[in-house]
Amino acid sequence: MRTRFMLGGAVLAAACLYAQPAAAQWSMDLASVAEQEFQVPAGTEAGITIVNKTPRGRYHVTTVLRPIQIEPLPAAGFRVSEAGGGGCPDLVKSAEALQAATDETNVRPLVLQLQSALPTADCDGQQHTFIRAVMAATVMVLPVRYVIGAGEELVVTVQKLKADGTVEKTWKLTLTTGAPGSWRTLYGLAVFQDRDDDPFLTPGAKDGEFIVNPGLSKDRGGHPLKPAPSVFFSWLSRSAELGPISVSPTLGLGATSELPGLFGGIAVTYRQNLALVVGIPVVTQRHVKDKYLKGPTVTTALTTDDLTDTKYYADKWFIGGVFRFSSNPFGEAKKPAKEKTP
Repeated sequence: MRTRFMLGGAVLAAACLYAQPAAAQWSMDLASVAEQEFQVPAGTEAGITIVNKTPRGRYHVTTVLRPIQIEPLPAAGFRVSEAGGGGCPDLVKSAEALQAATDETNVRPLVLQLQSALPTADCDGQQHTFIRAVMAATVMVLPVRYVIGAGEELVVTVQKLKADGTVEKTWKLTLTTGAPGSWRTLYGLAVFQDRDDDPFLTPGAKDGEFIVNPGLSKDRGGHPLKPAPSVFFSWLSRSAELGPISVSPTLGLGATSELPGLFGGIAVTYRQNLALVVGIPVVTQRHVKDKYLKGPTVTTALTTDDLTDTKYYADKWFIGGVFRFSSNPFGEAKKPAKEKTP
């Protein structure tokens, strides 16, 4: 959603000039820093009040409600200063100075002076109306309220325009609920059952004959375990970041094998850095070729590669322990530089 407003020097609104941002109404102070950012709960209904604009200045306001990129966002705070007061003749002069102001940093002390002194000043109706009108011209309340959902941010940009329409100054206010979460890379070890066949040859009844003993995995019993160094990718939601334990889907790849396995499952993460992963692996398994199961007698001394095929199979389960490191622990170590021959 995008709304644009062209402002002249007309009186637009007056109320609550320097209050700290409440749950629903936020002040954008043109006399403060150029960019400000605040964290708000999801579902916040935000109204925007622009304060300390010069009464006769021309401003262009743009509001954009957009999704947030998945990355951390910093926060900032408003700053509020103090000011004094004066008698009505002095207040009229201050109001005239405020009306003629061209720099937003000069607006704040003049408005604060008028705010503090006007209630007790001896001003007639015309003077009071003039001062109030000039003060009101320093404030604008945007007529639209925005509901900021989870994973969204509201960006309000104010541009002060010169007489020729070019931009003189720019201010930006961001209200963000924060990214919905982040992707985490975890490194560890996945363990699954070793279902590879281990065929071997024994001498046959005749010279030059060999008997193929398939060494099927199911005949070995117990199925030994096979480890696989792996890299897992897991999504951690923003709400889960605050708790000690989070549960999320994860997908992993074997890190060092020439034919890496694929591991899909659930990661139970403790304090974002330690995780236990369980799921279903898709890994390579080596099995004896059918022709050697049907005809186990051969006349050539064959190798394991000759007797078997290696293909991907979905297995029943795997379990893994993974850790969140700052860099890939499976990367190759750097080799020392060779010394130059003198």
